[in-house]
Amino acid sequence: KKKIEGFEDKHVVEYYLDLLGLMNVPATVREARITVDPGTLMWAREYLKKKGMTARPFIGIIPGGGSSWGPRAGRKRYSPAGFAKAADELASLYGPVALLGDVSEESLCREVASAMRDQPLFIETGLDLERYMGLLSVLDIVILNDGGPLHIARALGLRTVSIFGPVDPNVYGPYPPSEGNKVITARGLECRPCYLRFKLPECGYDGACLEKIDPSEIVKAVSELVT
Repeated sequence: KKKIEGFEDKHVVEYYLDLLGLMNVPATVREARITVDPGTLMWAREYLKKKGMTARPFIGIIPGGGSSWGPRAGRKRYSPAGFAKAADELASLYGPVALLGDVSEESLCREVASAMRDQPLFIETGLDLERYMGLLSVLDIVILNDGGPLHIARALGLRTVSIFGPVDPNVYGPYPPSEGNKVITARGLECRPCYLRFKLPECGYDGACLEKIDPSEIVKAVSELVT
C-alpha cells in the first residue's frame, strides 16, 4: 500500500503514473486520448447541421459538471447568470452557442438560457455517453467548469476554457497543460484553492472564487483560441 493523504504538489495524473514507477514500468504515454467511432461522428455532424450550427467556430457551454461532489457540486460551478452573459457576448461575436449537460442538468441549462438575451442554438441534455462524446468532438471550443466533462473534452483533443473555483487547476486541471486549454481563476484571493487533502471547508467568502470571475474573462479566453 502507498498512503496518499491528498493530491497537492503535482497533477493527480502524475500521482497515478508514479505508481507504475514503483513496479518499474516506465510511463511512455502521458496524455489521455478518446476516439469516437465514425458512425457517431457522422451522427454528430448531421445533428449540428440539423440544428443550424453551420458557421464556425462551434462553441458549446456546459454549465454543470462536478456531480461527484454530490449536494456540494454547486461549489464548483460558475453562476448561470455569468454563463449567460458570456454566451451573449460570444453570440454577438461568433454566432449562437449550444448548451449541453446530462439529464439531471436540464433545469440548470434552461436557467442559463432564460437569462440570455438571445436563445442558444440548442440545449441538449438527453444523450447517452457515446453520443455526448460524439457531439463534443465536433465542437471547436467548450466552456465548462472543473469536472468530468472537462477531462473528456481534453481527451477528445478539444480547445477548452475551464473555470476553477475552490480546486487547484495545477492538480486537477487539463492534463497535460497546453495553450489550447485556458484555465480561468479569480485573482488576488488568498483563500483559494481551499479544497485540500480531499476536504472542502465551509466557505466564509460567499463563493468569491467564482463570483469574482467576470464573464468578459471567458470571452477573452475564447477569442484567444479562435483561429
